[in-house]
Amino acid sequence: MDDIQNGRRYRLIEFKDSLKISNIAFAKRLNTNPGFISQLLNGSRNITEAFAYQIRKCYSNFNPDWLITGNGEMLIENKDLQIRSPEPGILTGVLEPEAEYVVLPPGGMLESLFKRVADLENMVREQADEIRALQMEVSELRSEV
Repeated sequence: MDDIQNGRRYRLIEFKDSLKISNIAFAKRLNTNPGFISQLLNGSRNITEAFAYQIRKCYSNFNPDWLITGNGEMLIENKDLQIRSPEPGILTGVLEPEAEYVVLPPGGMLESLFKRVADLENMVREQADEIRALQMEVSELRSEV
């Protein structure tokens, strides 16, 4: 393993450790295989720019340039992300001129929203698979009639 990949591996380990989650949970969040994550972390697979940007899709405050080059900070502030919340815990709108806005810190509510979206996407995939299976069953029953 060359020095560049070794640096990327150590930075990936640092990021994953900062999340305080297992390899399995990290893989699930990135919609990939836990074995793939293990291979990246143990150095038997190279960490690519595409993978760094895949992490960014799931962790909006992650800095992919930091993983690839080592430059900058691991996490970046997203000062442009603002969500209107007139009552604690209730999200009611997006970017209205007269509304009060608060910048949410990395993690917290935003992370839970991303997790909820990922959970809903998985549920939709499972339901689509079930629909396909039922459609096949209906086709088989029609052919018997």
